[in-house]
Amino acid sequence: REAVSSVAFGPDDRTVIAASCDGTASLWALEGRACVRTFSGHRGRVRCAAFGLDGHGVVTASDDRTAKLWCSASGRCVRTLRGHRREVLSAAFSPVGKAVITASADGTVRLWSAVGWEEVRSFTGHHQEVLHAAFAPNSQAVVTCSKDRTAKIWSVESGRCLRTFTGHEGPVRSARFSS
Repeated sequence: REAVSSVAFGPDDRTVIAASCDGTASLWALEGRACVRTFSGHRGRVRCAAFGLDGHGVVTASDDRTAKLWCSASGRCVRTLRGHRREVLSAAFSPVGKAVITASADGTVRLWSAVGWEEVRSFTGHHQEVLHAAFAPNSQAVVTCSKDRTAKIWSVESGRCLRTFTGHEGPVRSARFSS
């Protein structure tokens, strides 16, 4: 067994998804502590795994430079998101489920539309790896965190950087909007 990279609760609070360094993600039922499903198909470490709001979709981010969308019921990969030039370090569904955001070691963040899962926008402005990205509760903004010691807030609609937070003495690894 390889190390676990990240863990996230399902929207029902009865399941968790664990991303693993062995290139898989596993869905676990908390009651009974059983592995319900394994998502296999990446060719590198899975850095992050997250549920969609309804729990039916899962997104994974991997060192193989892709993010994958999965059906949580069947474990089948329904789409591979390609475009990053380096490892994909973070991936998340928008709160309304109409988009996915991915953050990469290539210094970019990409927005993918649920309509055809095409790339809609690329957010550029960090000077090093982007370690994490998360949507605002209304899905109108994104916060990104980078190894360049900054966090930035971006407009989803325009792609413009709205604010940069500086002053950190090391990499900014995670940030969330309050609800």
